[in-house]
Amino acid sequence: MNVWQRLPWWDAYCGLMALAVAAFVLLGESSRTRTDRWISVALIGCFVAWYAALGRRLIGHGCGDVALWVFVLGAGGLVAAATWYASAASFLLFALVPMVFTTVALIPATVVVVVLNQVPSVVYLARTGDVAGTVAGPLPVLLLITVFSVAFAFWVERIVRQSSERAALIEELAASRAEVARLSHDAGVSAERQRLAGEIHDTIAQGLSSVVMLLQAAEADLDRDRGRARRHLGLAGRVARENLAEARALVAGVPAAPLAGAGLPDVLSRLADRFRDETGVRVTTDLDRGGDQLPTALEVVLLRAAQEGLANVRKHAGATAVSLDLQRDAGSVVLTVTDDGVGMSGNHDGFGLAAMRERIAGVGGTLRVDSPAGGGTRLVVTVPA
Repeated sequence: MNVWQRLPWWDAYCGLMALAVAAFVLLGESSRTRTDRWISVALIGCFVAWYAALGRRLIGHGCGDVALWVFVLGAGGLVAAATWYASAASFLLFALVPMVFTTVALIPATVVVVVLNQVPSVVYLARTGDVAGTVAGPLPVLLLITVFSVAFAFWVERIVRQSSERAALIEELAASRAEVARLSHDAGVSAERQRLAGEIHDTIAQGLSSVVMLLQAAEADLDRDRGRARRHLGLAGRVARENLAEARALVAGVPAAPLAGAGLPDVLSRLADRFRDETGVRVTTDLDRGGDQLPTALEVVLLRAAQEGLANVRKHAGATAVSLDLQRDAGSVVLTVTDDGVGMSGNHDGFGLAAMRERIAGVGGTLRVDSPAGGGTRLVVTVPA
């Protein structure tokens, strides 16, 4: 419902116009008899009742074409009858004409209004038979009123149409903004879920895998070498504590726990030592400790890449030796994890490597995985320094 269809406004307008016209008829039509004036006022009251019975429904909710034309013809007839008894009753058209433009389509409404505005002239001519007086008196005024009311109606119709179009555009814009906000939220949730999945895979999941392997090794050595079994249990406890620290850091949203208070070369050295202790695989390191400390975001990316690389060696390579290298130059840092295992056959770019590629790309770096025909695998991560 637009602003022109709000019933309280129309109720007040119709009532006030009817009272004003009735007062004008009673007080200003001295040339008419008292009886004629009261009959005209009664017909004005019938006009108000006709509006209340049918016009309100048309303006507020709309009806079929039959009801619409019944209302217009009935209201026009009441105005004509009231004007017959008192010409001042023609001012009731100021109430009827806007209703016609509100309830009837613009072009038909224009035709109806043109006809309605000639009612006072027709009534005057019918009562007096004075053609010259009609042409010289009410007809020009009514024609002027007709032109003004039609022009005003077209102007209002244009404003209403533009307002409706603007309202539709605003609703569409609001819906688009809500959809963008929803999609942005969904994308943020998905990205955060992906980030958490990568962090859990690179830390807690790998740590739990190490704990399980160490416990299995301890169980196997429990009867034949208790000292070795205790060493495995000690390593399992240390890995569990480290992963507990990683979990707390992940929940708190702080950088990787191993990097707290330590530089990346020291952390990678400890990572290599732990890998050697857990697997028995020989590990050599060549870690460039020169230059300024890298930004935390880059250190986290390189640490996760090293963890994923060593985890893949543990799971798939069957290697006897691994090298972990970190080199820096003027514009980049290169991390290399090399093993002498069975190499890679087919597509091994699973979740771990896919998450690593995404993480590295996020800091503007690149990942290359080489697997020569003779065996072994080399993982090379390059990030801008």
